[in-house]
Amino acid sequence: MALKFLEQGLYRNAAGKATQAWRALLAALAVDHRERPAEQSHGVRATGDGRRVHLADFIAAFMPTGYMLAVAKALEDAAGLKLYDLTNVAINLHEFQYNGLD
Repeated sequence: MALKFLEQGLYRNAAGKATQAWRALLAALAVDHRERPAEQSHGVRATGDGRRVHLADFIAAFMPTGYMLAVAKALEDAAGLKLYDLTNVAINLHEFQYNGLD
């Protein structure tokens, strides 16, 4: 989808779709290697409907932008994948989506 947006000149939309895809990949890897990010994310988080879940489960389910770098670092250590720098690029794309060329 991001490539189609790029072809049409919709750069900010393409940046958003690329970020969304990277966030989904990180979430899937976090579920596969759940034990490693869970070691670093202690605590409980309330969901919108008032349920309380472990922070690691919340992060894996929603992958908030603020946690993406920490998850990428934990997954790098656990799985040996080079995710940190690519995650940083994804966050920059996210900022571009909302701010444009500032």
